[in-house]
Amino acid sequence: MKKKQFFCNFDRGKANVPREKTLQIAVRSKSFSSPQEYRDFLTKLQISSRFEMRYRGLFEFYGDDLIAYSLKNSSDKNSNEFLRIFSSYLTDYLEDRCPSSWKQCHPPFWEELMLTYYPHCMKLTTYEKEVDNFSLQLKQFVLWLDKRVDTSWYNVICQYADEFLPDLRACEHLLNSLYLNDFPNLHHDDFIPEQEIGKFSQNIDKYTERVASLFQVIRVIENITLAVDLHSGQTYSIQGLPAKNIVPGMLMYGDIGKNIREKFWHWYCTEGVYPQNARKYFTFAD
Repeated sequence: MKKKQFFCNFDRGKANVPREKTLQIAVRSKSFSSPQEYRDFLTKLQISSRFEMRYRGLFEFYGDDLIAYSLKNSSDKNSNEFLRIFSSYLTDYLEDRCPSSWKQCHPPFWEELMLTYYPHCMKLTTYEKEVDNFSLQLKQFVLWLDKRVDTSWYNVICQYADEFLPDLRACEHLLNSLYLNDFPNLHHDDFIPEQEIGKFSQNIDKYTERVASLFQVIRVIENITLAVDLHSGQTYSIQGLPAKNIVPGMLMYGDIGKNIREKFWHWYCTEGVYPQNARKYFTFAD
């Protein structure tokens, strides 16, 4: 399956445990030369908890910089939300593939963040401005970073923002539409995720055939979406999707199902919506 596989969830934006991933525990030890160094470490640990950075980030090249940026913007909730997503990209998603320095964070590093990881973290909102907010926060951070560590990534980010934002906005709109299609009261005060998950599970059980994969939209014909499974290469005709919000080329990660005598498939679980250009960052394993 793809490089990272995440559970479908209502609390989007939170880092989730990847599907089918074997638990691996890496232990690091750190020696302190003085009580002051130990106290400094505890302070960093406390600050990094504001944006939920994993402990391993404290030992990596980016740890002190993310902490410094958090201190600079301590009262800015949007800034810390950005740092939570970005630190998760570094520690949870890239893990051992993470570059060794900011200077080694070449354009594909930023492209993969924007096209592949951020869409997974995109929150469901009524106003649908998450993409624009993330883009603004990323620009502000990289501008600060360039001055701090003498890199030159700001122009790259601006170029990518101009190029990717229209597609990312379309993905955000479709993502919200898909969830609201299945859960019309998603944004209501009386929405209880646990109850909805129970109903959802019962609905899934009615299908005799199910496929979970990454699909690419080929075209939309009235209320039927034609999409290809990028793993198997098989094409499916899917009904019931918000066709007016679907753009050919989009990548949709989720589950479809149908019964034996049915001609069309039904989309019943959404895990992510990605721009077409994100395809190169997804890999499959048999």
